[in-house]
Amino acid sequence: MVDISNKALAMVLVAAIVVSLGGTFVSLNKLSDIGITGRATDSDIGYTNITITSGLAVTFSTDRVDFGAGYTNDSTAGIGNDFCIFDTNVTQPDTPNCLNASSDGPGFNDVRGQPLVIENTGNTDGQLNITFDTDAAGFIGGSTPDFEYRINGTITACADMAPVVWTDVTATETEICTTFNAVGDDTVQVHFNVSIPDNAPAASDTTLNVTAGLFS
Repeated sequence: MVDISNKALAMVLVAAIVVSLGGTFVSLNKLSDIGITGRATDSDIGYTNITITSGLAVTFSTDRVDFGAGYTNDSTAGIGNDFCIFDTNVTQPDTPNCLNASSDGPGFNDVRGQPLVIENTGNTDGQLNITFDTDAAGFIGGSTPDFEYRINGTITACADMAPVVWTDVTATETEICTTFNAVGDDTVQVHFNVSIPDNAPAASDTTLNVTAGLFS
């Protein structure tokens, strides 16, 4: 039996290692060409979408002022010279001039603190206009009736707010805010003052329509 020397064994071992490394290298190259088996080779994409639009919208969050029913007593100065005067701000219907026909006691409603309230319900600032469909003569009648309005709010809600003093209601369109705010402080109040003469004609019901419009 031929003995194999240590040197020969070492050479055989080195050759085996070289062959093994070479085979591994070849296998890795083939895997890089075909990809790793078991890995997905197809994909798709999902998405979500949202579109924010700008919107002009205005509403009356308080849309009615009910002055009630009554009449003006001719108490002192002769027909056409006595008046029942009150408003939605600070002045209540007074006696003896403001009477209720059924009881001859205090008439009309106490509307203090009850103005119309206009709110910007959109998400865009805009110019706010209001339009009345009649005036004092059409709404009240009689000798020299007064029907006035004014705007109350903050400069944040309503830029260049007007009018801020009592102003005659007329059947026209009027700008009351150059910029009506849409976020946060977004309301204005429309207050009214009435002066009803003692010869105002009786009527079953008289309604004044107020229209608010918002413009870009």
